[in-house]
Amino acid sequence: MFNALPSPPQIKTLPAKSQRTYWHAVWLGSLPPDELDDTRPARRPLANINPFTPDGQALNKKKRALSKTPTWGDATPEQPAKRLRESNISRYNVEFVELGVVGRGAFGRVARCVNKLDGCVYALKRSLRPVAGSAAERAALTEVYAHAALGRHPHLVRYYSAWAEDDHMIIQSEYCDGGSLQQLMEAGPLPESELLLLLAHVADGLAYIHSQQLVHMDLKPGNIFIVRGEGGAAPDSDDGYDDDEPDLPHHKYKIGDLGHVTCVSSPSVEEGDCRYLPKEVLQEDFTHLTKADIFAFGLTLYEAGGGGALPKNGQEWHDIRDGKLPVLPNLSREFNQLLKKMVDPDPNQRPSAARLRRHPLLHPAGNKSKAQLRRELAAAKLKNELLARKLQEAARCIKSLTPNLVNQESAKFRTRSAKRLQKPRIDSNIVEIIQSVSSPLRIERRTDRRKRV
Repeated sequence: MFNALPSPPQIKTLPAKSQRTYWHAVWLGSLPPDELDDTRPARRPLANINPFTPDGQALNKKKRALSKTPTWGDATPEQPAKRLRESNISRYNVEFVELGVVGRGAFGRVARCVNKLDGCVYALKRSLRPVAGSAAERAALTEVYAHAALGRHPHLVRYYSAWAEDDHMIIQSEYCDGGSLQQLMEAGPLPESELLLLLAHVADGLAYIHSQQLVHMDLKPGNIFIVRGEGGAAPDSDDGYDDDEPDLPHHKYKIGDLGHVTCVSSPSVEEGDCRYLPKEVLQEDFTHLTKADIFAFGLTLYEAGGGGALPKNGQEWHDIRDGKLPVLPNLSREFNQLLKKMVDPDPNQRPSAARLRRHPLLHPAGNKSKAQLRRELAAAKLKNELLARKLQEAARCIKSLTPNLVNQESAKFRTRSAKRLQKPRIDSNIVEIIQSVSSPLRIERRTDRRKRV
C-alpha cells in the first residue's frame, strides 16, 4: 500500500524503520509527501515585475534577445504576474474619509481624502469601471509602475501607495491644492513671468524623467498640477546678505498622470491627446520620444500664454506641426523664438529638457539681486587670493631650484640698467647736426625782434 506512493530520493537512503515512520506520517496527513524533496525548485510568491526599474529594463532586454533565438521544448514559461483581482483589500472606507471630489476624467475620479491614522490629506484616484481583466488594467498598472520607479522628485506628483478593491484600481498620491494648469488657464493667459516659472519647474521634472530612460507621452495642461505654499522660502543664513533677497514664488508646478509612461529602450507607446502629439509619433517613429515630450510641453506653454484652444485636426493642426506657430504678441521675442524651437518639425532641432533648464531666459545676467552680486564678488576675491598664493609658492619653488642662475641673471640686468641711467648713450654726429640747425634759427629770431623794435 505504501509502495504506491511516490518516494523522494532522500527517503530511500534512510533505514527501513525511518522510512516506515515517514510514510505513516504521510498517510495520516500530518506531513506532505514532498516535504523533504529538495530536488524541486523552491516556490516563490508571485509578484509583478516593474518594467520601469533598472532590473525590469534589463529583463526586457533579455526577453527581446531570447525572442530572437529559437527555443525548444525544455524552456519553461514565466509565472504570470499578479492580477488586480488577487489583491482585493478593502481600505478606502476603512482608512480614509472622503472630503469631496476634485476631478473626473476618462479613467476615474479623484477625491480629496483624509487618512484616519495620520490626519494628512491625500488625493485618491479610483477607476470608474472595474479594470481587472480589461484593457484598462495595463494602463492602471503602468501608472503605478511609473510612480514607483520614479520615486520622489520636487516637480513630480508624489506617490504613496496603490491597491485593488472590488477589481477597481485605487492610487494614493499627493494632494495638489492649487488644482491643475488647465483650471488656472480658465482665468486667462498667464504672464511671461509665470510662464518662465512653469518652464523652469516642468523642464526640471521632464529632465528627471528622461534621465531615468522614461518618457511621459501625455504632457498637457490637465496633467500639470499646482501645489501652494511649497515654493520654498529663502533659508536663514548668517552671511548678512539675505535682507534684500527677492520673494520666492510660493507654489510649484508638478507633473502627474503617468498612465502613458514608457521606456525609451523598449517603447510601448499608447498615444495620448492628439492635440499635443508631434507628427513623428503619429507616423510610429519612436526614435526621438524624449523630443515628443518637448513638443507637447511647447504647445502647453503656447496655450497657457494665450494661444487659445489647440485644434484636434484640420489645416491649423498641420500648420503647427509644419513649424508655423503664430506669434503671441503679449510675450517677448525671445520667448516666442523658444516656443517655435520646441515645436520644430525636426525633433533633432528641439532642445532637450536639460538644455531648457539652462536657457538664458531662466538665467538672465542682469536679473541678479545685490546680495547675489556681493556673494559672487566675495567668491571672486577669494579665488584671486588663492591664485596669488599659488603664484608666490611657485616662485619660491623656482627660486629654490635655481638660486645661482636667478641671482646672476638679476645682477646682470641690474648692471645694464644702471649703466643706461648713469651714462646715457648720445651719438656725437646727432649733436653736431642739432647745433648746426639751431644756430641759424637763433640768428633769424634776433633779427626779427630788432625789426619790430
